[in-house]
Amino acid sequence: MYPRTVQGMISFYKTSDVFHRNGTKRQNRDCRRMVIRQYRDMARGGNGGLITSDLCVWPERPLDLGYWENIPEGVIVSIRDYHYPGHPTSFFQKVCDGMGWSY
Repeated sequence: MYPRTVQGMISFYKTSDVFHRNGTKRQNRDCRRMVIRQYRDMARGGNGGLITSDLCVWPERPLDLGYWENIPEGVIVSIRDYHYPGHPTSFFQKVCDGMGWSY
């Protein structure tokens, strides 16, 4: 899907349209906030939040993102386990550092 190296993720987030999709300004802002929140959480050793086949479940509210592929209906998995299996906490810390996101 996209590079899983520290520099690859920094480049991806700095140059891609991940925060500038064909959504409204609010949707783009929410996407950016969600990604930053997930990375900050994982940089502190957390799981980045939970996802199901069609929802990103965050403590404040579920986000209907509708693009989680290959997760069987009814199964809940963490962002970290789904997107970054085996990546150490230091990986997320380095990405946060490179993006200027405090954790």
